[in-house]
Amino acid sequence: MKSFFLTILFFYVTANVYAAIRIYQLIPANAWVRIVVMGIFLLGFASLLIFFRFGEAMPVGTAGFFYRFGTSWMIAFLYVFMLILFVDLFRIINWVAPIADKETVRGIFHHNALTAVTGLGLTALILLYGNWQYHNKKRSHITIKTEKIDKPMRIVGISDLHLGYTISKKELSRWVEMINAENPDMVIIGGDLVDNQLRPVWMHSLD
Repeated sequence: MKSFFLTILFFYVTANVYAAIRIYQLIPANAWVRIVVMGIFLLGFASLLIFFRFGEAMPVGTAGFFYRFGTSWMIAFLYVFMLILFVDLFRIINWVAPIADKETVRGIFHHNALTAVTGLGLTALILLYGNWQYHNKKRSHITIKTEKIDKPMRIVGISDLHLGYTISKKELSRWVEMINAENPDMVIIGGDLVDNQLRPVWMHSLD
């Protein structure tokens, strides 16, 4: 198990270093821009590591910040990483079988503010759409026929609540309202009910 986590950590660190180098090469050669961008990158990279190592010793609010920022960073980083891989794949193909002028391609992806803003904007749009989808929850209706019960039952199934650092008391109340609106005979709760630690659950009275 230890070797598994070390392997995951190795790939996580390697991917972040690779992406950081590529982003550094892409953004404009301005000291303040580099400091801000690389500072955000470093904070995103380190947030989950800090949370899992020191989270239980931190105040709930501080631990929650690192957890939420870190998990959000993981999602954003996935799309950024895919964009970088796509760009590098194109550059390799263009080097082997030229499609466009190599110097032009280099100029597009080297200290180019327009390319950097375009990549950031595309990633931001994807994240905003995902956030909108998350907050506009959809109900799926499934009819299951069986002869093992005498009368029809209305069952509500829900999973991955992640109570605590991710879902607050306000959002939990929305879930409860949605469930009660179905007037169910039974509620089935799947896995990942609590987010890593019980401290925020107790602190915010989510139990």
